[in-house]
Amino acid sequence: MKTHLWIGTLLGISLFSAGCFDVKEELWLKRDGSGTMQVSLNLGKAIRTLSYLDDEVDKKGYEAWADSLMRTKFALRNFDSLAEVLEQQPGITQAAYRLEKRSHVMRFSFEHVAALNQAFAFLQSTNRMIKEAEFSWEGKTFSRMPKATPEKKTEPEPKQKGGLDGALLTGLMRRQVGSGAYSMYIYLEKKPKDLRPSALRKIDKKSVFLTYKMSRVMKEDQLLTYSFTYPKK
Repeated sequence: MKTHLWIGTLLGISLFSAGCFDVKEELWLKRDGSGTMQVSLNLGKAIRTLSYLDDEVDKKGYEAWADSLMRTKFALRNFDSLAEVLEQQPGITQAAYRLEKRSHVMRFSFEHVAALNQAFAFLQSTNRMIKEAEFSWEGKTFSRMPKATPEKKTEPEPKQKGGLDGALLTGLMRRQVGSGAYSMYIYLEKKPKDLRPSALRKIDKKSVFLTYKMSRVMKEDQLLTYSFTYPKK
């Protein structure tokens, strides 16, 4: 089967649904308001789905084929140049992009929460898999809240063009949609208190995390909300 002809269709479905990807936000927050943010987009599930459809896998071997796919069909070229743009944002330093196995990773340091918000909003505007957020530190409470955005129209699925291959492709993707996860990890200098929601769990005394299935996140952005008491220095 020359099912590799359907890769473009699959990418169209997967890139806009984002349900078969894993997104991971990692925030290192210092008590003076500065810190580092890292966002990773792991495409392993989408690539695994494609491997069942592309004859090139047998010719190249899975690893070589997957590496090639990450640098071509799944390349996020805007991420590469984004680091240079982020460096120009006030309060942002050490912005860097790297390709790590099956993940696109963007990392930057910020001098204050306002700079974090500006950089994160810019990063989100380049890739809709990253959910919009507003970070705040009022008094002793640090929080992450989703931005209120107008309801977006659902993207229509591409029309199938021909028989079994198209049906197989769509069926595989539908099984994968929502199989990913959206996770947020926060690393602190001091033990946080008053963790909300209850789903916000401790890794150790100074670190917490929150994770949801992408199928839920796609329907309820409000899930990506957390807050905790963390006194400033």
